[in-house]
Amino acid sequence: MLLSGAGWLTSCYLALCAEPTQSIDAEKLAPLRPVPIKTAVSEPTTIDLPGGALGRQYLLVVGTPAQTDKGAVVRIDRAKIDNAEKIVTANANPDEAWKQKVERRRTLMAQRRAYNEREPAPVSVGKISPKKTFHLFIRDGSFHDAANYQAVNATLAFTGLRCLLYVDDQDQPDRYPREVLEEVAKTFDEVVQPNAARLFGRHRDVDRNGKFTILFSHLLGDLAGGKVSIGGFVRGGDFYRDVDAPYSNQCDMLYLNSSLRPGPHLRTLVAHEYVHAVTFCEHVFGEYLPGEVGLDEEGWLNEGVSHLAENMLGGGWSNLDYRVSTYLSAPHRYRLVVPDYYRAGLFRNHGCRGATYLFLRWCVDRYGQGVLKELTQSSLTGTDNVETACRERFETLFREWTTVLALQGLTPNESRSDWLPSVKLCDRLGDYLLAGPRTPFLPPSGSVFQMESTSFLPFRLAVAPGQATRLTIQSPDDTPLQITLIRLPDDCPAAEIDVAEVPTIVAKGKDSRRVVVRVRHLAGSTVRWERISWEREFLPQVKEGDEMPRPASARAEEVFAISSTKRGDVVVSDELVIPAGLEGNFVFKLVGADQAGRRVSAWGSLDGRTPLRESPSQR
Repeated sequence: MLLSGAGWLTSCYLALCAEPTQSIDAEKLAPLRPVPIKTAVSEPTTIDLPGGALGRQYLLVVGTPAQTDKGAVVRIDRAKIDNAEKIVTANANPDEAWKQKVERRRTLMAQRRAYNEREPAPVSVGKISPKKTFHLFIRDGSFHDAANYQAVNATLAFTGLRCLLYVDDQDQPDRYPREVLEEVAKTFDEVVQPNAARLFGRHRDVDRNGKFTILFSHLLGDLAGGKVSIGGFVRGGDFYRDVDAPYSNQCDMLYLNSSLRPGPHLRTLVAHEYVHAVTFCEHVFGEYLPGEVGLDEEGWLNEGVSHLAENMLGGGWSNLDYRVSTYLSAPHRYRLVVPDYYRAGLFRNHGCRGATYLFLRWCVDRYGQGVLKELTQSSLTGTDNVETACRERFETLFREWTTVLALQGLTPNESRSDWLPSVKLCDRLGDYLLAGPRTPFLPPSGSVFQMESTSFLPFRLAVAPGQATRLTIQSPDDTPLQITLIRLPDDCPAAEIDVAEVPTIVAKGKDSRRVVVRVRHLAGSTVRWERISWEREFLPQVKEGDEMPRPASARAEEVFAISSTKRGDVVVSDELVIPAGLEGNFVFKLVGADQAGRRVSAWGSLDGRTPLRESPSQR
């Protein structure tokens, strides 16, 4: 666990930026040493890459750290040159005033946290009622219109050590599955609440009865006039004692869909929703900075913290695996920083959720679990909150995080705490096989592509022996870019795959799709291929009426028929069958390992699209 900014990537950045010349000789680039490239808005960035005597491979990470509502068009031109000029690196810009402000905030909030820890627990004086009436916002329209709420009469069906479980009377509490109630109470009492208090913080005991309320109702499957179905939620208004019904139930509580059944997903959902309640209470009522008005956390961090809670409080991957996989399939398509998911129309965007989970997971791996309390027990929100908790500018964190993701599988150093040891991005995660972030090969002439704000896209490229390449990178709409260059080891494996469909067969009246995969081993040592997986490409955002939280997602995985390849090999697999009834295009991911133990990935899609050739209509 690293408690300060020291780390392998950070030390590389600082060492480079500290050079008086602010430039380095490209011929002397050390493998796997990240180089932050100097960029300027409205000016193209030029990078010269030599091929050396034996040829070289490079990784180029292009990011858009600016927090805007619109994306950016990025253009990369590539041309042969005779001699490579030195590479100009980004300047270190120590801002003493900013550092002093951060330390002052940290000191004040740490004092408040220490005071809260010493404060005695409030005495429980509230009554526990066998029957209660709750109000749910169920219609489409304004939260301020009382007509959009419905009264729900509920009966206390189970009393736990730390929680009260009520069931909507329309769901027949006397017949409601007792195993659901027992599992929720046991999960909350023994795992979620005590561990959340240790890692994140505490909820506000609004009704002063010493127990947290959980309401089960079928209405969660029929919200917004029947357009929305969700598994659970928390409503901030319930935690205000001075707001009347129907706008507040004046009760510390969360809501669960009565259709839920026992299992890992139910436990995951309890952890996720309860930490939402903790985050809201700590931010709005914590008073961690004098004179600051308490505000709920921004959407991306709010969801990210709750997604982390799913794993850290004993849950599974059912709410995350498909989101992480979706994000890694096209990281340039999804925004990391989204202050308000609802306003942006991205509340159910799986790729955005995958991004914020991976970012916060890296922050915790990088700076330790104490970051979680600093994020939740805080009067700050958004990137201000992250910067204060990590003592780093967001732009620095964004560069390090995207570089770590881009390098996953390419180096044996991934067990370090400044990498991402908690999530193996070239291995299985829940039900999905991951292959790191999709990394296209930069075409010989370059490319023009679209990126969302606070997104990134890594590229692989090779320069032939005795040659040199000049890259010219710019954004025509003057969007600030962040560019990081890494020379890869000479023996670093590289492969790509083409997927072709063969004539269909008819089985019992249904069409099955058969495909073959052609593997092209482009560079590096011998690779032993292990598994191939295919899933729906660019998993769409869930529409109104679709179930949440886990969408229907066609996916499959099997052992790959080709055992190994070496440089120069072009081989074709046996036929793979996509079962009948699965529509849409599919992305294919091939995963293996080379002789040094490095994970190797290769990508392809059924219609030959790559992230560089997608049309605006596919966005």
